[in-house]
Amino acid sequence: MPTKTPLTIAEHEDFGAVLAGIRSELLERKVRLETAYARTGADGAAARMLQKAITALDDTRSELDSRLYREFPHDARPQVYYPAADSALVVRRDDVQRLIMAGTESES
Repeated sequence: MPTKTPLTIAEHEDFGAVLAGIRSELLERKVRLETAYARTGADGAAARMLQKAITALDDTRSELDSRLYREFPHDARPQVYYPAADSALVVRRDDVQRLIMAGTESES
C-alpha cells in the first residue's frame, strides 16, 4: 500500500489561513445571533450550534498546529494556525467569493 504524503509547509499555511477565516466568520455570525435572539432555550440553539462548530474548528487547528511542529520543528511558527485577526494571512469572505468566481469562470 502506498504511503500517504503529508502536508507541505505551504499547505499548512493555506489550511491555517482558511481555518482562521472560517472561524472569524462563524464567530461574527454567532455574535449576531446572540444579539438578535435569547441565548437560552430554543431561541439560542443556533448560536450554541455555531459555538460547537467553532470549538471543533479550534480543536482541528490545535491538532494541525501540533502536527506542523512535529513534522517541521525548525520551520513551524504559531502564526500558521493562529494568525493575528488583522493578518493578511487570514482568508476572508471576500477572498473566498473571488476564488469561487474565478473557479466558475475557468470552468466555462
